[in-house]
Amino acid sequence: MAEPTGEPLWMRAAQALYAKASPMELPEFWAEIAKLGWAVRRQDPADCGADLAARLEPAQLAAMRARFVALETQLERGIEVWAMQHEEHLGLPQDLQRALREHLIGLGEHLYTEGLHGPWRVKQRGDRDDYLEGFGRIFDEAFKRYPAETLEPLLA
Repeated sequence: MAEPTGEPLWMRAAQALYAKASPMELPEFWAEIAKLGWAVRRQDPADCGADLAARLEPAQLAAMRARFVALETQLERGIEVWAMQHEEHLGLPQDLQRALREHLIGLGEHLYTEGLHGPWRVKQRGDRDDYLEGFGRIFDEAFKRYPAETLEPLLA
């Protein structure tokens, strides 16, 4: 079921929830991240998304994504400040910089915090090509798995 825009139902429902979602509380967010096992047990965003869809209601997933976006933005700003202060750069294109930041969040609170407080560690990881791309797609992958009868009421 698509509107004239051609966007699928899952995308319209996700956008509707994202627009009004408040960020998930940090302890709950990090607990969900730990359950995913990104880069340890799983390397496929679709697999992680399926796991989230099985555990979380759409509104919870939107709240988790809101927290994810806030953390990714915070890490981006921290790296930018460090780069200006030390005249260093990650040396990666913008899309890979984002993938690296998203990967650090997927690895969990400890490594995210290390990266936030020590951006040189993020640079070292990037220099070693020690990250997986795609973690940021887990939310879309999760929304794709919800049945239409769950998503349709979200658009009313």
